[in-house]
Amino acid sequence: MAVVWLPRPCAGAVLDWDALAWTAGDNDGSSPYNVGPYQAMITVAYVSEPGTVDSSDGSTLYPRLSTWASLGNEKALNVWMNATTDNGSAAYVQIEIALNAAVSGITFTLADIDAGGAWDGQRYANWQDVVVVSAFQDGVRRQITGTDFDPTPSYGRDTDGNDYSSSSLDLSLYGTGSAAESDPSGNIRVRITDPADRVVIRYSPGGMDERRGRQWYRYEDGLPGAGPADPDGQRLVIGDILLPDGVLVPEPSTGVLLTAGALAFATARRRRRSAAA
Repeated sequence: MAVVWLPRPCAGAVLDWDALAWTAGDNDGSSPYNVGPYQAMITVAYVSEPGTVDSSDGSTLYPRLSTWASLGNEKALNVWMNATTDNGSAAYVQIEIALNAAVSGITFTLADIDAGGAWDGQRYANWQDVVVVSAFQDGVRRQITGTDFDPTPSYGRDTDGNDYSSSSLDLSLYGTGSAAESDPSGNIRVRITDPADRVVIRYSPGGMDERRGRQWYRYEDGLPGAGPADPDGQRLVIGDILLPDGVLVPEPSTGVLLTAGALAFATARRRRRSAAA
């Protein structure tokens, strides 16, 4: 496989929502976006069992760009869930960021992760945001970390790795309190240190619980929405996406071949020197 060296911008490339367009009513905006030396394809799908629900009635369900106070009043991608009146059986929304090359250090901020209403010991009265972020390079999962913006965030973290993917490499978050638009307690800075060419964000404000009689049961390996079955008008906000300086990130198989070739070359060179001595 050919190895391609990417250009090296001075301070990395930024997918800046203020400089981009997202066509209202589309689930892929105006993708692909050219971001420095990269191309980024961003798609939004509302997922049910077993497939994807298409909502095309022009309502608030559509993802759209709008300003967000806790992100400095800059534009951000708002992805809505309005299961009651729009997509009915959709269990969660999946946002995918696909790049044409693997990048180390992808960084972005998620906002408005919270819960609404009183907790009765089993579920929240209104909704509970659940977010699972996964990253991949050539289909292999990569490690994700998160930094809280606020010392008392309006969300907790799942550390057992059971949410959706059964992988501790993912970043799993669940709302534990309310957060206003201007309140950074709903924000977390996501960073993928490992090289990655695809990021998947799964979001649900509820709707994946199962009721048996008077008892509610959470899906252990699903998005465990703890709000009503069809929460209305909730959203996840995604800020600007930093793609650091372009570097060579060969696929695993290519890296092995390069290493083997370099070792073979060095061995042959030493043999030639020994024969000439």
